[in-house]
Amino acid sequence: FQAEDGIRDSSVTGVQTCALPISAKLAHIWQNEGPRPRGHQPKLSGPQLVQGLTFHALAGPGTLAQHVKPLHGVDITDSALTQRRQAAGFEVFRSIANQALAPLADPLKHPHSFYGPWRLVALDGSQFSVANTPQTLGRLNKAASRRFEAAFAKLPLSWMIEIGTHAPV
Repeated sequence: FQAEDGIRDSSVTGVQTCALPISAKLAHIWQNEGPRPRGHQPKLSGPQLVQGLTFHALAGPGTLAQHVKPLHGVDITDSALTQRRQAAGFEVFRSIANQALAPLADPLKHPHSFYGPWRLVALDGSQFSVANTPQTLGRLNKAASRRFEAAFAKLPLSWMIEIGTHAPV
């Protein structure tokens, strides 16, 4: 891995620093904090749903169901996935984020990630196009340019990353 600031670390890949780690921790969090099944075995486990959501966010064009099928071999509708995601509530995703979005730099292995005792971080941001549903347009505006209004509403996002490892924190 070659970071933009020149720090080399052969044990860290770009995928590890950018993607949500899917592991036994994820399964444990989902088991303890996720929704309880309502009498039937779901087509997709909780960790598989989170993997599908992560893959969907990184994969580009296509629906969530289109991305879940090749990933897990499960044929499921977008509406079923939406219901499953909504049933999970917010807290389980907050717990997953708290586990996944953690600093990775070690002062001995990544000394350039620190200034004295302080961990170095940076802010970054972007905006993403989102579908023009009535609900979306009721809350978000389309971006304006010098010539015309953008085709899609824009969702502004910002995040903090750790300098050196580029891990989101």
